[in-house]
Amino acid sequence: MIKKERGITLIALVVTIIVMLILVAVTVNVALNGGLFSTAKQATTDTQYHADREMLLSSVIGAMNKDAEVDFDKLNKNLPEGFTNSEDGGYTSKAGNTFYVDKNGNITDEKPSTGGGYKTAAELFDVNKEKYSAIKGITDSTTDENLHIGDFINYKAGTWTDAEIKAIRTGAKDSKVEANGKNGELPDQDFQFGGFAVDDSRDGNAMPYGDTYKYAKFSDGKDISGWRVFDVDTERNTITLISAGCPEDYYHPFGENYGYISEYILSGNKNNSANEVNFDTYTKRDWSNYVVAPATGANAITKADLDNWYKKYMEVDSSFDSFDDYNGFRRVYKTRYENLIDNYSYYWLASARSSNSVYSMAPAGRYTSFVRSGAFVVRVLITLSSDIQLSKSSEKTVKNIVGDSDRSHNSYTYNVWDIK
Repeated sequence: MIKKERGITLIALVVTIIVMLILVAVTVNVALNGGLFSTAKQATTDTQYHADREMLLSSVIGAMNKDAEVDFDKLNKNLPEGFTNSEDGGYTSKAGNTFYVDKNGNITDEKPSTGGGYKTAAELFDVNKEKYSAIKGITDSTTDENLHIGDFINYKAGTWTDAEIKAIRTGAKDSKVEANGKNGELPDQDFQFGGFAVDDSRDGNAMPYGDTYKYAKFSDGKDISGWRVFDVDTERNTITLISAGCPEDYYHPFGENYGYISEYILSGNKNNSANEVNFDTYTKRDWSNYVVAPATGANAITKADLDNWYKKYMEVDSSFDSFDDYNGFRRVYKTRYENLIDNYSYYWLASARSSNSVYSMAPAGRYTSFVRSGAFVVRVLITLSSDIQLSKSSEKTVKNIVGDSDRSHNSYTYNVWDIK
């Protein structure tokens, strides 16, 4: 019995030792492979991540402007110690944590879906460099990562329906005239719109005036269409687009005060020079058909719109008030603005020049002109929402507009941008 009991105790001891060794091995393995040591390391990493994020957040809050938006220039100058700007637009800490900041101050750690991410107009546009490079004829900068006047924006204004065309009724309220609704035919009635039909795109072109001067063309030979950057307000982060082509025609008739009446129909402005005109008896055009998110408003381009643009983007002295009929407009040529302002078409500026005439652009003579009666095309300006951001288009990054050597037009390349 004594020997038997000793035998059982020895076996039990051996088994116990083996079990303990197994448990020790398992414990060490767990600790080394995702267990205690890894957990401790991850805790340290998480702590550093949150500490880095809090430091960046403090700088972001300090860079907020009065509109509760981030002033990125201020943020970049006052980053936390050890932070640097990463190549894809983020902010990287000394520990290697990368964060992304939007204009509202939101911080994320996800890389933007498109290269370089979306940026505001204020971040992408520099009016001084823009003006210098355009006037000096520098073309290489049009394909860099900056926003330029004349660049294309992927904004879509939709297509015409039968109901929308029939709803365009202008002129005297007691005899309003309906848009002609015919592609390929100019309107021919007093104060009539037309030159476009059902299913035509509002991003395209209406019937051009004359056969010699039509529209600027892309490198593939197609008539210019779409929407281009006309003006950028970096303080408000707003972008004004102009129709690349001319989506509508308008017939202005000859008659006393008809210049003022056409101005009212096209722009809604009641000219103070008008004598005994009861504007309330006429119907002004509603341009809201062109307003699709993220747009906030639309209007036909006026003489004042063009003059203000010219003063901002061309080299003029303090005495400049408006385009000189000959010399002023011609200074746009040989710059990459030429095919933006002159898209090789006659178009109205929605402003009266006199009692019976309306300002127009005349590509034949390269100056602002006026016409007492006739059917010219109309160009539309779109104002985009101030909260938009832009990114280089992933589908096609540039568009080439081919010049007309017979009329000494140059060829230029422009960026294409997507809207967020």
